[in-house]
This record gives sequence, structure tokens and C-alpha cells, in this order.
Amino acid sequence: MDIEDWRTEINALDRELLRLLNQRARLALKVGESKAAAGAHLCDHTREREVIERMSEANEGPLDERAIVELFRAIIHESRRIQTHAAKLATRPKPETALARAGVRVAFQGSPGAFSEQAAVKLLGDGITLVPRPTFESLFQAIDDQSADYILAPVENSLAGFVHASFDLLLDSKLNIIGEVIIPISHCLIGCPGSSFETITAVESHPVALDQCRRFLAANPQIKRIAAEDTAGSVARAISRGDPTRAASIRVELTPAPDPSSRMSGRSGSNASSSSTRSSRCEPSICRCHAANASAPASYPRATTSCGRSPAK
Repeated sequence: MDIEDWRTEINALDRELLRLLNQRARLALKVGESKAAAGAHLCDHTREREVIERMSEANEGPLDERAIVELFRAIIHESRRIQTHAAKLATRPKPETALARAGVRVAFQGSPGAFSEQAAVKLLGDGITLVPRPTFESLFQAIDDQSADYILAPVENSLAGFVHASFDLLLDSKLNIIGEVIIPISHCLIGCPGSSFETITAVESHPVALDQCRRFLAANPQIKRIAAEDTAGSVARAISRGDPTRAASIRVELTPAPDPSSRMSGRSGSNASSSSTRSSRCEPSICRCHAANASAPASYPRATTSCGRSPAK
């Protein structure tokens, strides 16, 4: 066997070690739950010392005793850390549960069918009253003008990065973040009846949505990008115009399209004619959204490693 053979075997062992460590961690979490239910302290130095001593006695080398002690100290430390984190989550109030009551008004930027609407329903339940707002500026004014009790604002996308307009308004406001939701993002290319991929010369959508589809658009430079205020509104305009050269980028969940006779155009080897055809060239991503309110106590930090002042534009 050569060095690559040994490395292949080590890689396989690493994967098995990872599987077993996670299996151990899941059991440690169950132990932590039992301790919490019994009112016992999570830290048990006697048990930890017994584990390390038992493993040192069972060690057959070539790792020495010091290595075994350090390895299992690290494992025990991480087990206690996730137990502590789980215990905090179990006792922390869940604001979204309190919010998910019939009639609570939640504003979002965009038209019905937008990603933010989907995020609001996922976070707060389908009993809420949704309040669409045309711009981010009007979204953040919704509580002050008493048209909404809470707002739902997108802050970050795994492909496009920070949603700058929303992020800066959130940080400059006096609102408290009281809930967070992460949703998958995936787009379709939608055109009016009679359109096909070959006829489309322009696509309209929100700038962030266009950026999420940048590889698809880079591979099809004949399609011009047109920035708009929201994704769902772009679809409505594309359908109402009846222009076979214009399309819109919208999330997959919006099926069928607003007009039952409309068609989505995808690129999958042939022209698509089904109202549920998905463009395989637009990359899926995830988006992080925050629910915010002026009076509710903050449940999330206003600035964290991944949620601070947006970088310079």
C-alpha cells in the first residue's frame, strides 16, 4: 500500500469517528435533558473523571495517556457545552409562539406570494393577518403608522449576502428582533402565454433575486436584467403585459402562476410548457429573516458575527 491508500483508510476512519462522536453527543443531550428534568447540575466532575480514567486504562496505544486525557476532556467539554445550550433554548421564551395568534398584523415587503410572506407564515403561523408593503422604507414605517403590529424583514441570503436596504433600516430603527426564520430560496422563470425560453430577452425581479440567479443569467447573456421592488409583483406585471419577450423570476412555491393560463419557461433540454416547470439553472439558496417589534423585549442580539452593520456598498 502507498501513502494514498493509507490516507484513504484514514479518511474512512475519520468519517466513522465523526459518526460515533455525533452519536455520543445525541446521547449526551438526552442525559442533559434528564438532568434538567430532575433539577440536577449538568456538570458532574466525578462522572467525568471516571470516563477519563476508564479510557486511559483501556488505551492500547500508540496514543499515550496524555493524549487520551486531552481528547476525552475535549469531548466531555463539548458535550457539556451543547447540553448547556440546549437547556437555555428549552427555557427561553419563544416569542413566535406568543405571536402566532389569529389576527396579529405582520407587514412584509412585496406583493402577496413574495418570499417574505412565506417566511412570515412559516415563523408565525397561517392565522396572522399579512400586510404587504411596497418598499423597505414603508415596511419599517408600518408599526409607526399603526398599520401593523410586527414586521418581517429579510437580512441575509447565502448567495447574495446582506440585504443592505433592509439591514441598514433595521439597525437604524428602534425595533427589537423577536424572532428569526430561515427559508429555502429557489426560482422559476415565468412568462406570459405564448412565451418560450427562446423569446425571452429580459427578466424582471428584485435585485437580490436577480443576484441569486446570477449564474443562470451569466450563462444566458441575451437576457437583460431589470430590477424591481419585489418578485411576486414582477410576475403579475410580466403576465399582465402579455409580452413574450419579458419574464420574471419568482419562487418555486408560487404554483400555479397568478394567471391560470400563464406558463413558466425553463431550460431543461426543451421548451417547457408546464405551469410547474422549474428552471434548473437558478441556484437554490437560503434566506434569513427577522421579525421585529418596537415594544416586545428583544430575544435576539441586534448585532452578531453574521448580523452586524452591513459592509460598505
